[in-house]
Amino acid sequence: HQGLAQNLEFIRNSSVDVVLCHWALTLMDPVVPVLREVRRVLRTGGRFAAIIDGELSLAPGYDELNRLIYGWVQRECPAYGNFDLGDPRVRTNDSLLTLVTREFDDAKIAIEPSVMSLRGPSRQLAEEAVGFFYASFVLSPGAHAAMLDEVTQFFETMSDDTRRFAMPINRLTVSPAFDRDIRTD
Repeated sequence: HQGLAQNLEFIRNSSVDVVLCHWALTLMDPVVPVLREVRRVLRTGGRFAAIIDGELSLAPGYDELNRLIYGWVQRECPAYGNFDLGDPRVRTNDSLLTLVTREFDDAKIAIEPSVMSLRGPSRQLAEEAVGFFYASFVLSPGAHAAMLDEVTQFFETMSDDTRRFAMPINRLTVSPAFDRDIRTD
């Protein structure tokens, strides 16, 4: 099936055990209909889990790497990043918790900060790291190669025992305890 997260009409009410959303919730706009659809399709005892952006301060070097990559992108595509995709309320834990609680008012909701971390040789880390930044995909092949060289150098400045790509994430988990009170408002 192909559809929008805001309209999962091809899925029956209360028919899904688990809904996983891997780094997409931050791109959804409007996000409230997405949460309502997730609630609608989950069966009693089902689970909803999402990986979303985390607090930058938890991942040493991430902010610097982000600026490096976006610097390349903005040199080649100056208008890139003039606006954020998705609903900004998903970007902070407090506002996300408010949104999710409103739609899953009878659920156990947790937002757990974490850091996704990769280790390896500098070039391998550079190739893996840039893949996590959507912006890197808009670069021309020449600019992408030059950016990759600079990211490799970024990792080369780290000692072998500290060389890693660290990305801050939050793990959102929702464990509804609802009977089938499907919202339509």
